[in-house]
Amino acid sequence: MDVKELTKTALKYNNPKAVIALMKTNLYAASSALSTDEGASFLSKQEQITPGNALIELFFMVRTTAPPKYKKLLKKIARNVIMKTSIKISGRGMQKGIKRKRIQYHPGMAEFDLQMSLSNLMELGNVLNMSYRDIIGVQRKQMKKNVVLILDTSGSMYGKSLLNAALTTSVLSYVMDKHRYAVVLFNSNALVLKKIEDEVAI
Repeated sequence: MDVKELTKTALKYNNPKAVIALMKTNLYAASSALSTDEGASFLSKQEQITPGNALIELFFMVRTTAPPKYKKLLKKIARNVIMKTSIKISGRGMQKGIKRKRIQYHPGMAEFDLQMSLSNLMELGNVLNMSYRDIIGVQRKQMKKNVVLILDTSGSMYGKSLLNAALTTSVLSYVMDKHRYAVVLFNSNALVLKKIEDEVAI
């Protein structure tokens, strides 16, 4: 009862670190205080004002004990926080795997092949006879990749380890959005979260 009352006080004063500390003391007592309308209000408010790690850690701690209603809310908040954090630390697209294709140059192209264009000029023998079709343009195109992201969710992955794994998988999913990728979770069994041919929102 003491832990439950202290958790209610921590919710009242919007203190996520205190809530997590109390959960480590007695998960069930603290979770019962969090699984209330006051707890839902606290979580929604914290999503806007606190760094994401604390909320995600809360989700990982109560995902097996919270009632479905609050588990669903926490899951939504955790997902939003992970995506916001991922987008901040990720650049869109892949730097590697760029294919360079040589085509006839046209005005507005950012790049051309100097060596091949000079070779064409030498064959013409006179720069005055040169036209756009004698310049060799370079078009860069991202090659499609096929990637499988595998996330360990076993018992050894807890707290920050699981958070880091979730963030890494999320960042890679964000970066791989233009490619074909699958996401597989594994514990005692494997769970395919996203098949490689599935078209789903990040």
